[in-house]
Amino acid sequence: MAKPRIMLLDDEATTRTLLKIFLLNQPLEVVELSNPADALAQLQRESFAVLVVDHNMPGMTGLELLKKLRASEGERKLPVILLTGDEDQALHVKARAMGVTEFLRKPVAPDVLKAAIARHLPTSAT
Repeated sequence: MAKPRIMLLDDEATTRTLLKIFLLNQPLEVVELSNPADALAQLQRESFAVLVVDHNMPGMTGLELLKKLRASEGERKLPVILLTGDEDQALHVKARAMGVTEFLRKPVAPDVLKAAIARHLPTSAT
């Protein structure tokens, strides 16, 4: 059986590396990207089980990417875990309305990240 594919999208290389290290022993295929436009194009071409995306990125925020993704994905709703250091309640409300599945506060602990991803994987993958 193929491993579930998840996408890690963050413009900071150090953050991507840490997140990937956190997931090393998990039964996942992890695809790392740093550019939101590249990620959007790949998300529209390929299938992923979960998207883990930073909110604050140059060029396109995580919510802007989500808006474009949701407009193009039809009936399927990819689970999206938004990473943010921002505690603004208005941002959280807006993000939920746009279809963010879950929020994780940066810096995220390894066990918190693993548990969040596991909650959104297909049941056959856990």
